[in-house]
Amino acid sequence: MIRRNIAQIVSYLFHPLAMPIYALFLFYFTDPYFELFLPSETKLKALMMFLGLTFIGPLILLSVYRYTGTINNFSDPNRSSRIMVAVVVLLFYFTTYFLFKKLYLSQIFYDLFLSIIISICIATFISFFYKISMHGLAVGGICGAQLALFIMHGSFNAYVLMALILLCGTVGTSRLILRAHSADQVYTGTLLGIFSVGLYLLFKADYLQILSLVFDQSSCVILV
Repeated sequence: MIRRNIAQIVSYLFHPLAMPIYALFLFYFTDPYFELFLPSETKLKALMMFLGLTFIGPLILLSVYRYTGTINNFSDPNRSSRIMVAVVVLLFYFTTYFLFKKLYLSQIFYDLFLSIIISICIATFISFFYKISMHGLAVGGICGAQLALFIMHGSFNAYVLMALILLCGTVGTSRLILRAHSADQVYTGTLLGIFSVGLYLLFKADYLQILSLVFDQSSCVILV
């Protein structure tokens, strides 16, 4: 019982909705280039806007949906609820992306946030026929982004990397203890997060071209 309660706390603390906030602060303190993306005069305004649009806004709307019975729960929703949650999150994230474009921040911020949006789009598509772990996707995405930043900027911090690997294991184990996912669903979500975010940051142009081809082929298969 205690183990299950701890797993539940871990799942709530590292809920996918909260991960962009964690990622923002992690990269701000660990990457020497990322901290330059916020001019001092707009820093507080941008951070509050980011918090409201990526966490508070989706949380309020999804809570209303939960209260009205539109979705069953946040922690382990059924397929229709999972897709509904993903669509709501994507709407807020796209809004965030386009609003932040008006602030003329560093390109690395936009690339990072767009890579998150792309990973959620891929996971949502997969969710139509497979229960992929969104918790795994979120922590995997942070790992992938951090690895890409290490490579891009020629910096490396073994302690940060080990902490992120430990986080992936902890979150994944909590989902297994709660029986929210099978092991393969957790592994698939985590690996998708690592590769979809990391590869986008490293090979943006080629990545988008390949992704377009994959979705075109998948759409043809579904239609057939």
